[in-house]
Amino acid sequence: MVGRKFKACKIGDMLGFLVVVGGYLKKYLSVLSLCFIVLVGVLFKLALSMSD
Repeated sequence: MVGRKFKACKIGDMLGFLVVVGGYLKKYLSVLSLCFIVLVGVLFKLALSMSD
């Protein structure tokens, strides 16, 4: 009985951990994509100014 309960707790902890990690990854990825968009914009402007 105790072993089964412990296993359920372990699975619950793992799921909670995955949810937390997923949340952090989502935040991190959105920040990364924003930085990437800004970087591409800057590089594009630099390329345009160099071609003139």
